[in-house]
Amino acid sequence: MEYISSQSLASYIKSKPNRILPEKECLTLFYQIAMAIKYLHDLNISHRDIKLDNVLMMKTNVVKLIDFGFAICMPLNQKTNVFCGTPHYMSPEIIAKVPHHPASSDIWSLGILLSKMITGEYPFKGQNDKDLYRQIQCQKVKTNQDKKINENVMRKRMYKIDGTLIRSCISQRHLNTISKSILNQ
Repeated sequence: MEYISSQSLASYIKSKPNRILPEKECLTLFYQIAMAIKYLHDLNISHRDIKLDNVLMMKTNVVKLIDFGFAICMPLNQKTNVFCGTPHYMSPEIIAKVPHHPASSDIWSLGILLSKMITGEYPFKGQNDKDLYRQIQCQKVKTNQDKKINENVMRKRMYKIDGTLIRSCISQRHLNTISKSILNQ
């Protein structure tokens, strides 16, 4: 096993002003995370616990995905109804305990992770897990309107985050365009 001298992306973000990453850094890190998930999905592996704590940030700004305790290897078109993951990052299907594609739930978790990186907040909040699950299932996004977030992100890049957008970001045919866009900003 490889020894990694690093800190979690969660700890790294907590050390930043307003707990928000600068836009270029956010895009660079998210791209790496999305490519790691794409690599896993290409191997028919779903991580099933994507969260800031499971992304390690190296001193060289390279990220590593860790904690494969919930990972499963199964065809991407096959469904499961296993309830697992971390509450803030769970998809509505996992919470409802209905058959779902684990890879699709990974994409949902990527959207939550990106939202947290950009805004410093989770998009869904609850007083307890039961309330949080209800908010996720109803898709009631709660944000602190007074909290200042990266104005550049708000002005230029605040698109609706959904599975289609993230899938297009990590699809092979868009890879060169996306990577050039991220690296040239």
